[in-house]
Amino acid sequence: MMIKLKFALIALAMICTQTVLSQTKTIKGVVTDQARLPLPGVNVSVKGTATGVVTNSDGSFALDKVPANSRIIFSFIGFASKEVAADNKSTINVTLTEDTNNLDEVVVIGYGSVKKKDVTGAVSTVSAKSIKDQPFTGIDQALQGKVSGVTITQNSGTPGGGVSIRIRGIASLSGNEPLYVVDGVPINGGDNNDSFNYNSLGGANGQTKSSALTAINPSDIESMDILKDASATAIYGSRGSNGVVLITTKKGKKGKSVISYETYTGVQQVTKFLDVLNLQDFAKYRASVSTELGQQIPYEFQNPEILGKGTDWQKEIFRNAQMQNHQITISGGKDNTRYYTSLNYFEQDGIVINTGFKRYSMRLNIDTKVNDWFKIGNNVTLSNTQQKIAFNDTEDGVISTAVSQSPNIPVRYSDGTFGGPIEGFGNTSASNPVATALTKGNNLAKYKIVGSLFGEISFSKDLAFKSVLGYDFNTTNGSVFYPDITIGTTSTSSVSVKQQNQSMFWTLQNYFTYSKTFGRHNVVALLGQEAQESKYEGISGTRTGFLSNDITTLGLGDAKTATNGNYKGTNSLNSYFARLNYSFNDKYLLTATVRSDSSSNFGDGYKTGYFPSFAAGWVISNEPFFEGLKDVVNHAKFRAGYGEVGNQNIGSYKYGSSIVSFPTGFGTGFAQENIQNPTVQWETTKASNFGVEVGFFKDALRLEVDYYKKVSSDFLFSEPVPAYLGTNPQQGNLGLGAKVINLGDIENKGWDVTLNTRNISNDNFNWTSSFIFSTFKNKLTSFGDNNSAIYRNFQFNNTITKTGVGSPVGQFFGYQVDGIYKSEKDIADSPTPDNEVGANGKVWVGDIKFKDINGNGKIDAGDRTNIGNPIPDFTYSVINNITYKNLDLSIVFLGTQGNKIYNWTRKLTESLGGTGGPYSNQSADVNNRFIAGVNENTNIPRYVNGDPNGNSRVSDRFVEDGSYLRLQNVTFGYTTPEEFISKTKFFSKLRIYMTGQNLFTITNYSGLDPAVGSFSQDALLSGVDNGRYPVARVFTLGLNLDF
Repeated sequence: MMIKLKFALIALAMICTQTVLSQTKTIKGVVTDQARLPLPGVNVSVKGTATGVVTNSDGSFALDKVPANSRIIFSFIGFASKEVAADNKSTINVTLTEDTNNLDEVVVIGYGSVKKKDVTGAVSTVSAKSIKDQPFTGIDQALQGKVSGVTITQNSGTPGGGVSIRIRGIASLSGNEPLYVVDGVPINGGDNNDSFNYNSLGGANGQTKSSALTAINPSDIESMDILKDASATAIYGSRGSNGVVLITTKKGKKGKSVISYETYTGVQQVTKFLDVLNLQDFAKYRASVSTELGQQIPYEFQNPEILGKGTDWQKEIFRNAQMQNHQITISGGKDNTRYYTSLNYFEQDGIVINTGFKRYSMRLNIDTKVNDWFKIGNNVTLSNTQQKIAFNDTEDGVISTAVSQSPNIPVRYSDGTFGGPIEGFGNTSASNPVATALTKGNNLAKYKIVGSLFGEISFSKDLAFKSVLGYDFNTTNGSVFYPDITIGTTSTSSVSVKQQNQSMFWTLQNYFTYSKTFGRHNVVALLGQEAQESKYEGISGTRTGFLSNDITTLGLGDAKTATNGNYKGTNSLNSYFARLNYSFNDKYLLTATVRSDSSSNFGDGYKTGYFPSFAAGWVISNEPFFEGLKDVVNHAKFRAGYGEVGNQNIGSYKYGSSIVSFPTGFGTGFAQENIQNPTVQWETTKASNFGVEVGFFKDALRLEVDYYKKVSSDFLFSEPVPAYLGTNPQQGNLGLGAKVINLGDIENKGWDVTLNTRNISNDNFNWTSSFIFSTFKNKLTSFGDNNSAIYRNFQFNNTITKTGVGSPVGQFFGYQVDGIYKSEKDIADSPTPDNEVGANGKVWVGDIKFKDINGNGKIDAGDRTNIGNPIPDFTYSVINNITYKNLDLSIVFLGTQGNKIYNWTRKLTESLGGTGGPYSNQSADVNNRFIAGVNENTNIPRYVNGDPNGNSRVSDRFVEDGSYLRLQNVTFGYTTPEEFISKTKFFSKLRIYMTGQNLFTITNYSGLDPAVGSFSQDALLSGVDNGRYPVARVFTLGLNLDF
């Protein structure tokens, strides 16, 4: 009886168990990210089974036939996987945490992609999420502070202004901007020289540049992968010497169509005003100077106490400026076709009056799988940008004159005409910064079409062929009209300048990709060919003497004053490339690359260059002996690589001689324009990289450290032409231009460090941090006979930088200050000044005493020396991302340490009798100037007409520490809960956010902005602040909607 009972109970238990196991149900839910934004494409599966689905475009899913006691796995590339017990639940909502260290994440590496775990070179990725909702004009600005080894400074804060990007130092004298590749198509990045550079309009060496990348809408970007070392960039050969930025735009995803609307509006403001004299202080200064010189005080300054504050020119030219952005996006896809299209309007007024930027853009990305073996697609963007650029970057530019023009001049007189100096009162400068801003500047209209058509054939699951036709067409129309106006008692004649530039670039890429896994071996091979051609042409014309300010057409100006110019060129590149990626057992990694480029920029016998690279990796954490450490160190990998890349950036036809025409009394004449050099050849950069990646505690802490060294040899250099051969035609005169030669080596070496931490991670609260640190040392290791050097002159031919053997590139070069002459005996006991000594308008007590560097007992040009390095000792950034339920907060700090700035603006406003004489306004610091018997304990010299001692010459008196720490960005957002959204039946997502950018800066620099880039994109003229357009503080309020 007992045995029968046992059998009955066992049978009953088996039946009950089978009943429980057979109970299944449907589980529904929504998957979101940390910001509570829906995640489409997430894999949702039942653990240990083949049952699974993918989330829809709104992040929702419905998983059928789920056993009650099973576990559900949620996985998505770029996010940490999550496992949840079913527990008879009918609804499961999950939040996935972003995993920046996901080794299965795909990284774009040029003509293909690999998983992050298989990367052997120095490659960094910036995702769309990290730049989302930021008020960037151009995509180059979006990289600032996000990537180690990448230094970014804005050359100008003007809307659409140029940006300097340096990847691992300064490798060349003929351009240091990286190559930008958008969806496989190389485009022209960096600055465009859109100034007209006419002496009548451009001032003394005045240059204004704009960024070519502002034509690309940042909201269309999915990711940016930065290739930093030569083993990664060698696949681009001669175009990869300065690094490569691979930009991938957004594509549609499988699922129902999603209509999105994104908008933000904001206000910008200047962060600082320079402390210059107001009218009362200026009157006291003028009265004091007159007394010191034994002269009568001008009558208008005899009673300063009755005067007001006068004209504050800085407040007249700076303003609070509006900005706005609107974008509509439609994306989606079915089984065989995906699409993404967007329309964007962006407008930014400048913080300087009469400056601004507008962009209209449209993008269409579509791809379709025609059948099982053939796929075609198209990526294209069209844009129109309109830019107003202030006349700046020169001593008579808007900002420089706003700090140096005297405050006793009104902006306008009662009759509406511009105020200015009055004849007979000494100051003959016609500078009125408001008049300059309103009447003198560049108006640019640019039209750009960039895109690609591609077709892909799959011969098998292992072998594919892809053909890509890329194109980049650009047209720029520029105009300047300087009207007939009267400033004070000075009248100017009208000038009109017109310019049009056109460029057409195309590339045809054909390549095979073979991918095969056999056993523990994995091989990915690439073999391809690329042909590309670029054509460009520009025309310009100038006339003066127009009958009316309403007439700006060139044909209606004075024909006798007509000038015109035209240039055109073509260059082409024919290339073959191959790459092999091999891994064994996910432990041992090898990458080999080779590319050959044949360039039309070089003569016969020198056209072709070969650029190989090799890299290896060892994932030591996958070794059996490492198993005991994995609870602490879950991932460890060593990388090493070597590569060679080139540079052909010399322009067209420079290896040969060109002909230029000129007028003569007998008709048109022709002459040789430049000296040929048929043996000029490739500039080559050889670089090595050593890296380590370590993940601790399941990647709660992830550290990446790279050390690199790269040497650029035979750099391309424009050799100065001796005066007896004629002058340079670039200076506006007929004569021989520079000869391009190969000369010299430059070395860069440094460290890149990135530390990512996952501080807190749960369903309600997540906090991650990133610490980014970069440093590099740079020097010229050889140049000619090694006794030569490269000098750069600045405004009015002041030599300001020197690049010599053994020193960093672009060092400030000038005299060192040794105090102030305190007495006649001090003058007699010091090295002999380089000007005559005497009490009356000559070198005297109160003047600057300079150091005798060469020890010859006198001050002369041989005493000039290096007085500061504009290259920082290191750069850094700290990024924190925090989410709590539906709230999200992002905070970004960035800074530099150890770099110097040459404050040219101080040179103007502390000239004390130099530039502008007594009529120019001065810094408030001149109140502490040397006055014999009154104020002798100071480092600011006396006032003296004409500055006979050269107190304001280029010296370390104006070199300042440019180190700074800046709160670059704070973004705070709220995403409405899914429960609320589901009730509206109209929105699938609603998010509001606020951002603050450039909120505050901690620095000892006295100028407007310590983030000073390079002048005219010249690496040898970095860190010179000559009244640069400052970067604005920005506050925005934004809204994101999905329908």
